[in-house]
Amino acid sequence: MIHPYLRVLSDLHVDVNPPHLVRLAPLTTDAESILVLAGDYGSPKKLADWLKLAAGSFLHTVVILGNHDYWGMSVERAPEKWRESLANHLPESIFSRVTLLERDTVDVAGIRFIGTTLWSDFDEGDPWALRAAQETMQDHKRIRARGGTKRFLPQDALRWHRDSLRWLERSMAEPWDGPKVVLTHHAP
Repeated sequence: MIHPYLRVLSDLHVDVNPPHLVRLAPLTTDAESILVLAGDYGSPKKLADWLKLAAGSFLHTVVILGNHDYWGMSVERAPEKWRESLANHLPESIFSRVTLLERDTVDVAGIRFIGTTLWSDFDEGDPWALRAAQETMQDHKRIRARGGTKRFLPQDALRWHRDSLRWLERSMAEPWDGPKVVLTHHAP
């Protein structure tokens, strides 16, 4: 079986870079390609605006969230809020070919995509790295946890990392006859 091409992009930050200025140069292979987006867009509306300009010619678009995409939201609820917002802001002709993954898989054109944000492991939980993250990273001021009732601390991110890594290892071990693509925002 011949598999489609993949166009992989990350950190578009269309929240600060206007969607119409973040250009994706068309390739002759786009109609036989899957667009793979590895996080950090800013807002669902801005990503939807960009997808309207860029995603129309692709077979499918696979999306995961980056750490900045959780800002202003609860870490547990953000993926569903993004899905709902994309559904509201995209025409059905594009939305029907967009899949947002968070500890989830999708099979497209014989390829299994396995996706999760993954978060950072802060140098395997090093106390100094955790403290530096708490003091300097905006994530831990702008993201909520436990349904929005508390701040998302570096220790929470480390726990999410470990849970996601276990999920990722289980998902990768599941039998599949075709190629698998692992999609994370932070490196495993």
